[in-house]
Amino acid sequence: MNDADNSDPTMLRHKAEELLIHKFGKSDSQHSDPEIIHLIQELEVQRIEFEMQQKELLLAKQQLATIATQKYNELYDFVTVALFTVSIKGKIIDTNQCGLQMIDKDRDQIKNSQFDTYITDDTLTVFKLFLDTIFSNKNKATCEVSIVAKDNLLVNVLLNGIVMEHDDECLITAVDITPRKQVEAVLSENGEKYRYMFDNNPQPMFIYDLSTLAFLEVNQAALVHYGFSREEFLSLTLKDIHCSEDIPLLLKDIELAKNEYNPGGAWRNIKKNGDIVFVEIVSHSVISNGRQARHVLLNDITERKKTEDRLHKSKLQFDRLVTKIPVGVYILHSKPNGTIKLDFVSSRAAEIFNLSIENLLLDATLIPQSIHPEDKCEFEKLNQEGIYLKRPFDWKGRILMNGEIKWLHIMSSPELQEDGDILWHGLVIDISEDVKAEAEIIFKNEELQKIVAEKDKFFSIISHDLRSPFNSFLGLTQIMADELPSLTMEEIQKYAVTMRNSAANLMRLLENFLEWARIQQGLIPFNPLTFQLISIVNESIEMIHDAASKKGIRIVYDIPYELEVYADNNMLQTIIRNIVSNAVKFTPNAGRISIAAKKVNNDSIEISVRDTGIGMNQEMLKSLFCIDICSSRKGTEGESSTGLGLIICKDFAEKHLGKLQVESEVNKGSTFCLTLPCKVHPVLKEHAPNFVSDEEAEERMLNMKILIAEDDEISGMLITMVVKRFCKAVLNAKTGLQAIEMCRSNPDIDLVLMDLQMPEMDGYEAMKKILEMKPEMYIIAQTAFAFSEDKEKALQSGCNDFITKPIKEDNLKQKILNLLKTR
Repeated sequence: MNDADNSDPTMLRHKAEELLIHKFGKSDSQHSDPEIIHLIQELEVQRIEFEMQQKELLLAKQQLATIATQKYNELYDFVTVALFTVSIKGKIIDTNQCGLQMIDKDRDQIKNSQFDTYITDDTLTVFKLFLDTIFSNKNKATCEVSIVAKDNLLVNVLLNGIVMEHDDECLITAVDITPRKQVEAVLSENGEKYRYMFDNNPQPMFIYDLSTLAFLEVNQAALVHYGFSREEFLSLTLKDIHCSEDIPLLLKDIELAKNEYNPGGAWRNIKKNGDIVFVEIVSHSVISNGRQARHVLLNDITERKKTEDRLHKSKLQFDRLVTKIPVGVYILHSKPNGTIKLDFVSSRAAEIFNLSIENLLLDATLIPQSIHPEDKCEFEKLNQEGIYLKRPFDWKGRILMNGEIKWLHIMSSPELQEDGDILWHGLVIDISEDVKAEAEIIFKNEELQKIVAEKDKFFSIISHDLRSPFNSFLGLTQIMADELPSLTMEEIQKYAVTMRNSAANLMRLLENFLEWARIQQGLIPFNPLTFQLISIVNESIEMIHDAASKKGIRIVYDIPYELEVYADNNMLQTIIRNIVSNAVKFTPNAGRISIAAKKVNNDSIEISVRDTGIGMNQEMLKSLFCIDICSSRKGTEGESSTGLGLIICKDFAEKHLGKLQVESEVNKGSTFCLTLPCKVHPVLKEHAPNFVSDEEAEERMLNMKILIAEDDEISGMLITMVVKRFCKAVLNAKTGLQAIEMCRSNPDIDLVLMDLQMPEMDGYEAMKKILEMKPEMYIIAQTAFAFSEDKEKALQSGCNDFITKPIKEDNLKQKILNLLKTR
């Protein structure tokens, strides 16, 4: 597949899906939820797409850098003026073809040699002052020196220098002014020879009056250069051949020239035909006809300026491309002594580190300082190996900037320089979203495994518990169909009763199955109200009296008439009916069942059901409320059981923030104790009549500031992703003490999601401290464990509600909205 194919989103997705199939093969979804499998595959495809795009961007960056370097080298080498790149210590780093011709040396002989070795002793001091001026003032500087060329021939050279992007390097242009110097020497000796040499010098020259700026003399080369006749040129002034925008600066230089300063530099001149050319000038003071004047020598640098402009344009295009790609780019300069410096940082790289480009260029150690403490050891190890062994650097880990954690992928490759320094060309990629996606995949996988396990168990219960009654029912119907004419009425009556009992058992099984399934899906409504307990108990066991009477079992009550309970009527009746029905089932004939209730404190009551049945051993007690362990057994008269009834009772009890416990001993009976609130509990206020409209509660939720107290990083990341979708601001704390301090320093926090297992101070104690400081604070306890004792302890610590991990968005939103509706 070519690059054009990779740029097409459809083809890119097709290729990613092929890679995914090649990697994992076709998934077996026989026992899996198709929507979840599809979601996992979709996430994996998107991740592969992203990796492919990253590879394309990296290749594009490398190709662009190679092209830019090639263009720069070509323009540098073939410019028509001698160019030298010189270090602050005077070492020649590079030169072009004109430079090689001027000094008449090979490139290998010139590179890394000292520039002053080619300068004559009498002009060596001038050169050193020139070099010092460039690096000290960071400005252009000009000087004239003599260079020893081929056959010890002296060449007079005009040097112009300017500091480069790297402060420790400068670019020097060298122009051979030997002809001009010869002219000046001749002019000083002989006027006629001066005139001849002036007129016939191949470089443009003219003389102008410092006061009037009128031209006094001009040579033939200048006339050809500008396109004027001699009469036309001498009728002009210096202003006439300069662009109007340059005139103010020109006049300032002329004022300086009156004080014996020799102005130089580049100017824009206008030819007779209107063409604009760039010229570099060298001038000195002369006396012409008794007037103070300036003798000017020109060098046309138009082509050089065009080359510089092309180089500048190429650099701008490179910078523009670098700023548009979604990855950060940097160039790191490391020296053998261990010092490092950033030569270049793209805006995207600075954005990833949440620092300015200026700060990063000033202090390259800001990046290592931002590495997360837990990942710093690996980072430093790879960094040292890269520097000393000159290996490519490749690291994935976390940075910590202003309390925010990001996952980064940093990679770079070394390029050894001739002076022993190393340039590291690197990329920085923010992979936080990738890490979040991987965490979400893990989370979805765990959810999927749990769902599959529950479904498998559910189907195994159905297949096991429905088979026996169905076999009996089908067997009886077969007998009735085959032998009905030969059966007596007594036998028919017996078979009909047996079939009715089988059908009733099947009905009870199906009801339990449906009830359990509705609980798992959250489809059973929960509407607690205050009721008289004795009336609910009477109504619950009304249908059980017949079964108890047949076995001669006596049911007695010890429930105060005035005792009230705050509960959902249907759920409480289901709990009592299942417990009493089990007591009848496992109590022998002529047994006794006692139902009692009492207040255990001002907020809750305890309902107990005690029987004189066959009891249970310790193994049975341990598995009584576990769906993954079969705990069903036959009653004393062969009554069937699914094992689901008590599991449903436990779920309903916990829905009321209560608990269901059992004590039992073989052949000595069992006692089930149910604890429920006797008045409105703070958490159950969500089910009381609404005092706030749904719209108002929704609006309040969208403006909430929520603190997530979670010490596990992945869990904190997942919860933050959920919460950010429906609130205004999110804060994070990793310890109980930090959560307390953040509530103190942020009085506008509306709700705390408190993990119960926290370092330094656990969630129970932290909740108490926060409520002491701010009693009206909403707190929802969250934990990976769903044990009833955890819920009870959390509620006693003052939380408003309780939620188990993994946290689902709809569930959490509903809990928050229910809290907001009550205040």
